[in-house]
Amino acid sequence: MEEFNIVPLNLIPVGVLPASQGKYLNTMLYFADRFTGTPEADGVELIDERWIPINETRNEPLFPAFQESLNLFIYLSAEFAKQRRIKFNRENVLFLNQWCEVMRR
Repeated sequence: MEEFNIVPLNLIPVGVLPASQGKYLNTMLYFADRFTGTPEADGVELIDERWIPINETRNEPLFPAFQESLNLFIYLSAEFAKQRRIKFNRENVLFLNQWCEVMRR
């Protein structure tokens, strides 16, 4: 059970984020695509819980390790999107080249 009353499911280890500030430990990162429970702050470790878009978290006062993990997630999401665009463009160029070859015949 996490601090906000959920149990993550289908955990996939992602890696370790080294502590950027001396008073915190390294952070183990996991990806989970589902959870059970109802998200709710415990009022001690977590307060003022609410859902906000991930790109709006930069202006929120977050636990440093959580902010660093979000920054990594935002970066990786952008890189994956870039790779999808590159693959899409390559496939379109390949199709266009094949189409031009057919039209030349």
